[in-house]
Amino acid sequence: MKKLYEFPLPVHKQGDDLAGHVEHCNTHREALLSLAEQFEVAADLCRRVARKAGDDFSVECAEAHMVIISDEESRMEPLEEDEVLFEVKEDVCEECKTKLN
Repeated sequence: MKKLYEFPLPVHKQGDDLAGHVEHCNTHREALLSLAEQFEVAADLCRRVARKAGDDFSVECAEAHMVIISDEESRMEPLEEDEVLFEVKEDVCEECKTKLN
């Protein structure tokens, strides 16, 4: 059975993300390296989902604060157990609600 999953990525807005690293790192070089690590984590999460996804997998909604995908529960269950994906309940943004309905 296909289910909807929220796919949270640790990327928000590039300038805001970098500013947060600048604020918490000792140097701007460290801040850029920290931002690169953040992007690498996001890339690894994308790879994990892509490797598990079936041919009929789809991105249902990709908005500023949320990505929602759909795929067979049996394929995505290990990622849900690892807290990479979360089953979509009802608390999605208005833009995604419109696209999903």
